[in-house]
Amino acid sequence: MQSVNTNRNRQHGFSLVELLVVLAIIMIISAMAIPNIMASVYTMRMRSALTELTGLMQQTRMRSVRDTQNYQVLTTNIQGRLAFYADFNHDATYTAASDPFVVVMPQGVAISGVPGSTNGLDTTNVITGLPAFNVRGLPCAWTNQFNCNFMNGANPSKFVYYLTTDRGGTLAITVSPSGRIKGWIWDGGTTFQ
Repeated sequence: MQSVNTNRNRQHGFSLVELLVVLAIIMIISAMAIPNIMASVYTMRMRSALTELTGLMQQTRMRSVRDTQNYQVLTTNIQGRLAFYADFNHDATYTAASDPFVVVMPQGVAISGVPGSTNGLDTTNVITGLPAFNVRGLPCAWTNQFNCNFMNGANPSKFVYYLTTDRGGTLAITVSPSGRIKGWIWDGGTTFQ
């Protein structure tokens, strides 16, 4: 009879060993998943920044047609981070009041030269640098607010601009002669996508 009472008094639940095993499994799974989650968050940040930058260029293009003025996209530094803005007052200096369209890039993004491989990009007869847009909304090489040359020699102007990240990633912005603006991210292997 005594053993029956002992079993009734015993409490049901998890033992400390069982809890430690479950905790260890959760930690192992987390350790494997967190780097992938962080890489995905980083990639989404870069895609978002690239989308904002292409949007800024498109807004500059549309505004040049609306205002019938040549406008250029320039870079500046805002709180230690690379930023792009549309220079609507033609002074080549960023002023928040007169240059409302600005895109601040994530920490660790910098301007770069042409990467080792440009697979996936049409880089024939390109001007490497930031574009300006003429009164017809076409990309042009900036001379001044009254002179923005649409032709690059015998070819219509087209631009490519490269950025790198502190994690070794490469981004590119292309502007076709017709004014089509597209952002690209190096896939880490063979091509821009």
